[in-house]
Amino acid sequence: MTEKSISSSFNLRDNKIDKFKSSTNERLEQLLQSGAPLDEVAKLMGAEEFLTIEKKRGQSETTRFNVEEFINKQITDGTYLELPTNFVLTRETILPPGQGEIIPGSGEGMSKPGVINRTRYLIEVISELAQPYNVVEGTNLPNTMRGMSYRIFLLPNLDKAVLVNDEEKNATYIVHNLSKVEGGWEIFTKLDKNQLRKSQEIDVNFLKYPGDPAQWEERVKELLTSDFIRQEQKVEMPPVPISEKPPDGWQTIAMIASELGVSHGTVKKRFTQEMHLHPELFLQVGKTGHTYCHPDFIESITKELSEVEKAPPGWITNKTLAQSLQSDWKTIKDAAETCRSSNPDWFHMYKKNSGQINEHYHPELVSKITKEFSAIEKAPPLWMTRNALAQSMGNRNSGEAVKKVAELYRSSNPDWFHMYKADGGNQREYYHPELIAKIKEEFFEVEKAPPGWITNGPLAKSLGDAWETVKKVAELYRSSNPDWFHMYKENSGRINEHYHPELVAKIKEEIQKKKL
Repeated sequence: MTEKSISSSFNLRDNKIDKFKSSTNERLEQLLQSGAPLDEVAKLMGAEEFLTIEKKRGQSETTRFNVEEFINKQITDGTYLELPTNFVLTRETILPPGQGEIIPGSGEGMSKPGVINRTRYLIEVISELAQPYNVVEGTNLPNTMRGMSYRIFLLPNLDKAVLVNDEEKNATYIVHNLSKVEGGWEIFTKLDKNQLRKSQEIDVNFLKYPGDPAQWEERVKELLTSDFIRQEQKVEMPPVPISEKPPDGWQTIAMIASELGVSHGTVKKRFTQEMHLHPELFLQVGKTGHTYCHPDFIESITKELSEVEKAPPGWITNKTLAQSLQSDWKTIKDAAETCRSSNPDWFHMYKKNSGQINEHYHPELVSKITKEFSAIEKAPPLWMTRNALAQSMGNRNSGEAVKKVAELYRSSNPDWFHMYKADGGNQREYYHPELIAKIKEEFFEVEKAPPGWITNGPLAKSLGDAWETVKKVAELYRSSNPDWFHMYKENSGRINEHYHPELVAKIKEEIQKKKL
């Protein structure tokens, strides 16, 4: 390695460290300003060792977080785990227990389930993707079989949410297009797992733990960095023979990927293709359920992947371009996709220096995206996104509720809405300071609901039906009776749409008819 390349490597590392220090201090300041409980944040990050409790005479206890020591340990370990930008504790249960999830009697004699540190793995993935995130921590009911609460990780730049639980036998849920979800994240305190999985109005994938952290992280990354595909629409894998142990020379996806120095996803894609053509070349082994493949397939894929060339000068991956523009992968991908049909030769699979095989972009495409991206302005001072505005008002109001108020002004004041570059690099709609003032005025003047008015959630619960069913019936009357729908403040301070008593009666009547 030349002196120049060594110097360049040190400069890149120094830049990464400086950026990490700045980001960590900035996020800690945001957490302190929002009143987030530092002890819970430290527990989330596995960083309780950096907490200290100080108590001065005549004063209450003060919790302090040693951010310098936390940063130094992350740099030493090479993990660079990013803090959340916000942390909210809710008294509600996230994914409340459904049938079969309530402990019968005292629960005495029941075995305690094991713990899988999925929260840590998820933070590693989010940090690698350089995505800002917020966390909502739920509260478990005392009689639920689940000993640990689900957490909601909100990723505003990706418009996704991840619902994760560290207790074994609890699936992870990845929600896509979160901004389109009626009621925002709070809807996940009203739906149980079964209702969420079957929902036709929420784009959700669920993921069971495969037994290997690397495989789990790889799959989560795939789901976060791709568009939604409903799991029922996925092609079923053909059945393969089962064996107690693998024959000599047979290997798993992880083994092949490690040996060839390529990504798990690269090998898995070929695994899936070949399994449909030649299922006899694969075996499901033992209690782990891992799939092993025949040496013939290993020889074939080794030859195929070894023939992939290294990228020519100037060709770079999505991730490299996103990092150079201080953007996120999705914004770059969206820009690149506009050129795919007209210039398919601008996209090619090449091998990186690390040995991984990824799609690379042609220098002309890189230049085009860079010019387009440079033309996007950052938001002027005091302009805010809807989610940022919702947070600034105490986290009691979802971005969806803010949007409903904002839409009242779109036709009369279109210049109050503008697309700007967000901190993560992607484009977001921002609100003008005058619109923000109007929204705050509306929210702070919102009255409590009159007697008889009720939101969807409690009504659905009282009827023993899904909130989606209630919503579908309610929507039948929106155009003919718009005054039956109104935004009111709940006792908790949250602002939600409420239904008029006459609409409630209609909904009850319709649902009871269907049950007869």
